[in-house]
Parts: sequence; structure tokens; C-alpha cells
Amino acid sequence: MDISRTGARLDGVGYLVKPGATVEVQRRWHGKARYRVVWVGHIGTEQANQLGLVCLDAEKNIWDLKLPAGGAEDSGKGASPSKKGRAPER
Repeated sequence: MDISRTGARLDGVGYLVKPGATVEVQRRWHGKARYRVVWVGHIGTEQANQLGLVCLDAEKNIWDLKLPAGGAEDSGKGASPSKKGRAPER
């Protein structure tokens, strides 16, 4: 949904893990990179089946896009969930 050099928000994730877990994201033939789960969307909210991730392999660009150094490439929705659906910070 939203990507940047430092992280991503993914939707349609079938297997949700807990914040703090390390996951590997692979995008077709563009490669794969390790990410840490920062938040998980709660069932019954707009963020259900979504993950907020921070990239642990910052030198990799698996999205095959020219990303700006700062902000996110936004799909039109916010880069982070609303406070209502946000997983608690730990």
C-alpha cells in the first residue's frame, strides 16, 4: 500500500505476526529484504490484514522504484493506521 526507503505498509497479509518479529518480504524477481514488524492491524478495523514494517536491509530496493530519500510513496491512504486501529507501541 505504502512504501519508502525505510519501511512499508502491506495489505492482504494472510499470516499476521506480532510486532517485533522479523520477516522476509520477497517481491517477484526483484529480490527480498528483511523487515521488522512495527504494528499489526486489528481484526474488525480498516487496518485488518495489514502490517507496518521497517526495513532492516536499507540498501536493498525490492520495489524496483526510484524512491525519494524522505517520504513514502503513498497509495492514497495514510502511511500509518488510525489511533483507533493501531496496535499498541512496545
